[in-house]
Amino acid sequence: MASLEGDDGRVKTIISKLQQKAYLAMLIFGLGLLEVLAGLMLVNIAADRTVTATADHYGTSWAEFLSRNMVDLEPLLNGETPSVETIIFLEQASHLDELLEFRLFDKEGRLRLVSSEMGNALSYDVKLSDTHSDLAGLIAAGEEFTLFENQPSAEGARYVSMTFAPLRVKQRLLGWVEVVVDQDHHRGLIVGALAKIAIAMGLLLGLVPALGFWYSAQQKRKVEQTLSFITNHDPLTKLPNRMVFAAQLDEALKQAERRHEHTSILDIEIDRLRDLYEQFDRQTIDAVLLEFSNRLQTLAGPLGISARLSDSEFAVLKSSVHDAMEAAQFARAALQSLTQPVTAGNKSIFLNINIGLALAPTDGRSATELIKSADVALVSSKGVGRNTYRFFDSDTENTLRKRRSIESAVKEACEQKLFELHYQPVFELRSGRLTGFEALIRLNHPHYGSISPAEFIPVAESIGLIGDIGSWTLETACQMAAQWPDPLKVAVNLSPLQFRNGSMIAFARRSLEQARFPAYRLELEVTEGVLLDDTEYVREQLRALQETGVGIVLDDFGAGYSSLGYLWQFPFNKLKIDQSFVRAMDSKSNVRNILRAIIGLGRSLNLPITAEGVETAEQADYLRSLDCTEAQGYYFGRPVPATEVAAIILRNFTETAQTSSPAIERNIKLVK
Repeated sequence: MASLEGDDGRVKTIISKLQQKAYLAMLIFGLGLLEVLAGLMLVNIAADRTVTATADHYGTSWAEFLSRNMVDLEPLLNGETPSVETIIFLEQASHLDELLEFRLFDKEGRLRLVSSEMGNALSYDVKLSDTHSDLAGLIAAGEEFTLFENQPSAEGARYVSMTFAPLRVKQRLLGWVEVVVDQDHHRGLIVGALAKIAIAMGLLLGLVPALGFWYSAQQKRKVEQTLSFITNHDPLTKLPNRMVFAAQLDEALKQAERRHEHTSILDIEIDRLRDLYEQFDRQTIDAVLLEFSNRLQTLAGPLGISARLSDSEFAVLKSSVHDAMEAAQFARAALQSLTQPVTAGNKSIFLNINIGLALAPTDGRSATELIKSADVALVSSKGVGRNTYRFFDSDTENTLRKRRSIESAVKEACEQKLFELHYQPVFELRSGRLTGFEALIRLNHPHYGSISPAEFIPVAESIGLIGDIGSWTLETACQMAAQWPDPLKVAVNLSPLQFRNGSMIAFARRSLEQARFPAYRLELEVTEGVLLDDTEYVREQLRALQETGVGIVLDDFGAGYSSLGYLWQFPFNKLKIDQSFVRAMDSKSNVRNILRAIIGLGRSLNLPITAEGVETAEQADYLRSLDCTEAQGYYFGRPVPATEVAAIILRNFTETAQTSSPAIERNIKLVK
């Protein structure tokens, strides 16, 4: 019995110990489970903080990058349409890393641009405070902040960060950039790495901050490297930009000097690249430029350097050049390679280029000097014609210096309203009656003096200011002519570039409405240069202008390439004979036959003919005998300031009043 009781006690003791061990195991398991859960919570917290830090840095970097590199950032934020160069730049930059989209807001929080909609003519009616009203205080204070949300996608929900960073220039707030980044991959890497060690709480607590900081540093370095590459390289061709090329050139020049060798650079410009963007879609031109850059790198060879200096300007450096003859051979090889047609899709596109050639140390010992010399040579090449090259020459440098002076004068004249209009009278040859005036722009700069329109108009076209000048001219001429008696007309010359963006029609109508000037008294003079670019596009604009009642005049008729072909393609209301024919009629008898033919052609088409450059009574009499409709020139009157126009009108009406109708007498009273 005692033995049985002892065995029973031992069994109870064993059971009790087993129960205690089971309880302890359950407790340890529970603590371990709690530890794992706590670890996972810490993983998520650390992951969120790391992603937030990365997103904050990404947003700040983008804001600094855009503020530093976008020339027209402030006009864009003020509601102006982004330029083609800006659209290309932002589209290339928007395809980096996990960037989904970015949006630009002005400093009031109004949406101005969305990366996925660049290039479309869109207007937005959205304010940042409308979509995130709870963050109005942060927005008003100009502080950076990051939001997160799960956005649905084809693969499921995406963990997305939205960082709002202020855009500042010299501590001045211009607006905001919202950088939307797909953080699924980043967060997944962190959570995946840390979850594997979540069961070891001690290790977890020690490694989470270290891994978080390490990953944050890696992401920061990656963002900085990416933005550094964008800053120093062309985003499309991946070629070095002007700043990097200059640094590489300086180093190459130092090595060449030590070796007593020559170094040559080619400054290469693609002719009328902007026109190609208007003729073909952007993907096609991008493919063309990529092939062009590949050819450049092949030309440069393993020891040379190629770069993209601007939108249409490239450069190639060639070391170890023996003399100018070898440099010229290199330029000819470049012309042969780069002018070969480029196939993009099913299209063959021919590029026309010009090359400026400079040789070190003859044309410069530093990168700055050599690039400047090559740029001067490029200007000389463009003056000769397409697909040519020219060496640097000091005479060309003087010409370029004069051109830059004119550029400065034109820019200041636009900013300070220094232009003025002079008006040259136009007379009907048969009756001697004044029919109107041609508005001629003049520039008398306080520092550079009087500059001829023949000099500053081409410069204004090349630097993109002809649109502003043309708009001011048309507006001012309409306001002036509105003070003249009916039916006197005013003629305004238009540049071909004013038809490029399609705003000519709207501006002409607005100028007429603001001046309360009837459209039938306005004549717009165009040359064949308007018609060379896009025939159908220009025809539509000319027809729309004509439908408003405005007269369309073909100026400098007979001096172009194919004027006869344009007469049946475009709706002209008048022809103006180029003044070179009138000047030559006294010395060359065959010119009189040409004049007779032109005037006869105009009569057969029921088009009035105006002769320019009439300087003598004999010229006027001969044109009258040919039944030419109108004439202008020094014989009839020089261009005069606006203050002297009334005297010309009054004098002509007074001279013709004796044989005129009562309507003309009433017009004389209006002038008085």
